[in-house]
Amino acid sequence: MHKTAGRSFNLFLKETYGSRLHRVHGDKTLTAPYRFRQRFGLALPKHEPEDINPETACIHGHYKATRWRSQFPESPLVIWLRDPMQRSASHYYFLRRHSRWFRSTPLRLLPEELGLRWYLTSKPHGDLYASVLDGIPVQDFAFVGLTEQFSRGLRLYRKIFQIEGEMTVPQENLNPDKAGKAYCFSASLVELYQQHHQSDLKIYAQAKQRFEQLCEHYHVS
Repeated sequence: MHKTAGRSFNLFLKETYGSRLHRVHGDKTLTAPYRFRQRFGLALPKHEPEDINPETACIHGHYKATRWRSQFPESPLVIWLRDPMQRSASHYYFLRRHSRWFRSTPLRLLPEELGLRWYLTSKPHGDLYASVLDGIPVQDFAFVGLTEQFSRGLRLYRKIFQIEGEMTVPQENLNPDKAGKAYCFSASLVELYQQHHQSDLKIYAQAKQRFEQLCEHYHVS
């Protein structure tokens, strides 16, 4: 999903699978414009199905975990998660820097910090993890990675899927003003966020537990 080191992981997958990697450029139902339009009852874009090459070994991108389940019921599920509040803030600043959609909304009129406060506590952008998992428990994922432990997560992925060799993967698409550092929030904003995003916070806690269980099982330190 957005802002969980997906571009960096994609570099690793390209190196690993080559032409057998199928890149999904986005599930419209997970985008900020879609969720904004859904919140305010506007017309929604339709999801177009994609053809998958039978030689494909891995499908990677932003989409719901159930999207390919009927087509590939035995395929293992893989997901990266990040502290939900950090991810949301990162996505907000990414949209401010790059999104034409963002510049067409009233958010562009708000001061940066006030816009962040609205973005973090508004329903159109809430419970993204619950939407992506779409009812599939975290325990059902063969691999769960944490963006905060990206290098360790790659080692775990190699162990689980028996990928030989080493590869240095740079983390890309970072906020140039943060240099990889965590965002800081006031106590009142954290409290507000926790009130609005209990589902995602619960899923992230489960993901951290699943990650540690997998690391222990596969002896990844």
